[in-house]
Amino acid sequence: MFRRLLHAGRGRRASNANRSRFNLMEQLEPRELFSTYYVSSSGSDSNSGTSTSAPWRSIGKVNAITFKAGDQILFAGGQTFSGNLSFTSSEKGTSSAPITVGSYGSGKAAINAGSGTAISIKNTAGFRITNLRVYGSGRSSNSGSGVYFSNTLQGNTKLNYVRVDNVEAYNFGNTGIYVFSQYGSSGFNDVRITYSSAHDNAKNGIRVVGTGTMGTSMHTNVHVGYCSAYNNTGMSSIAGNSGSGILVCNTTGGTIERNISHDNGVYGTANVGIWIAACNGITIQYNESYNNKTRSKDGGGFGVDGGCTNCTLQYNYSHNNYGGGYGIFQFIDAAPFGNNVVRYNISENDGRRNNYAGIRIWSAQASGLKNVEIYNNTIYTSQAPSGTASAMSIVSGTTNVHIRNNIFIAASGVATVNIAGGQSGLVMVNNDYWNIGGGFTAKYNGTTYTSLSSFRNTGMEKLNGVAMGYNVDPKFNAAGSGGTAASAATLSQAVVAYKLQSTSPLRNKGVNLGSYGVSAGTHDFFGNSLPQGGIYDVGAHELLV
Repeated sequence: MFRRLLHAGRGRRASNANRSRFNLMEQLEPRELFSTYYVSSSGSDSNSGTSTSAPWRSIGKVNAITFKAGDQILFAGGQTFSGNLSFTSSEKGTSSAPITVGSYGSGKAAINAGSGTAISIKNTAGFRITNLRVYGSGRSSNSGSGVYFSNTLQGNTKLNYVRVDNVEAYNFGNTGIYVFSQYGSSGFNDVRITYSSAHDNAKNGIRVVGTGTMGTSMHTNVHVGYCSAYNNTGMSSIAGNSGSGILVCNTTGGTIERNISHDNGVYGTANVGIWIAACNGITIQYNESYNNKTRSKDGGGFGVDGGCTNCTLQYNYSHNNYGGGYGIFQFIDAAPFGNNVVRYNISENDGRRNNYAGIRIWSAQASGLKNVEIYNNTIYTSQAPSGTASAMSIVSGTTNVHIRNNIFIAASGVATVNIAGGQSGLVMVNNDYWNIGGGFTAKYNGTTYTSLSSFRNTGMEKLNGVAMGYNVDPKFNAAGSGGTAASAATLSQAVVAYKLQSTSPLRNKGVNLGSYGVSAGTHDFFGNSLPQGGIYDVGAHELLV
């Protein structure tokens, strides 16, 4: 009898009497509020929906019910359901009792969204979307997204708990998995997007963004992990950025890790495989980003963009991107940028178009890009098929950028580094510059230097008047043969081409970053503890003693 009364109060058109009875029972026995509803192509919308023997049939029936914290809506695995599932502010879960949308039985259920959005959750949270396949009619005919959380509330309202796990989202005209906020500092807290894929979408793969004032934290505590984003093409019809794999903006606190992003952006612009903007305290680590493209600009592997502070880019592998492997950017109207770290990353053959580089630093603000620590990265650059690549480029003025213990290796005649004038407080100490086959090529303020000793006349590679830096073959295992790891979970085991040989002249030649007040971290790209034998090596690999 209790169950029958409870379900009578679930419809959006439930009577006031039933709602009163429901509220009373909620106080007496709150555990009974948790119900599981089933949907199957063999069901009927006149069924109770509360058992696999009496399931509902349609998404329309699901949309007609108001769900409560702890409820589950499960679709039959291996079946496809057409329609657009939507939830509103009248339905709200909690972190301990989320509303769950998923599959039951064998395999994933699929939602065919047609020209719209597959799952829309507006101005509410406490939801877990899991074990589903969602798809649209195609990039050109669909105008929606796969899974879309939106907060359009005023009053700086944070909505708590978002989970998207083991979801595949593709063929949407907008974004595969999309978390969005519109006003002030309203947004979402405790967001986790894991073990999911977003591919063959038009605008982007995975986005956590907002349209609030630059520098405003709209989202907090965001984690994107173990996901893949690929073939998200971008849109030639729009001037703004599109074609990114994973993008997180307007966020404080979080981690982007163990993801793979590739072959995005062919029709887009201002796009990057994995990047952040207007963020504070975000760590990007253990990811692979490759073969990303652009119709005009960027198309890089990773990015720390305008208004980012206290962010760390570490232990990543970037290769064969049109744009920079690791872009450090500050655009014209961005909030202040500073105290960011780029360390123990590897780049192979980035900057394939448009004169980009393995590490590219750019600012549209005079002295707007400040206080960046770049150390122990390994950058390999061959001749680019289009444009002129370099291992590292600084293309505008910066303030207090410190570059130490890196390996810059480039093809014969290609600049290992290309640095514009107008730098303030730029420090380059103890880096290795090596052109394949021997020699030295570096550019500073438009002048090409063909020896390390002449390059020191710029003030680089000097410390208190003492000559620093190296022009030696690092002796990698197989430089230029990094290939594709294809599994971010085993990244350090795959990219062995950039391990130093035991005879490397860069062994035990790194400066102690602690003497500059910089923490080197606990381990190198390959997981080896730092330092071995009490002295640091140069580059992303620390040789074992």
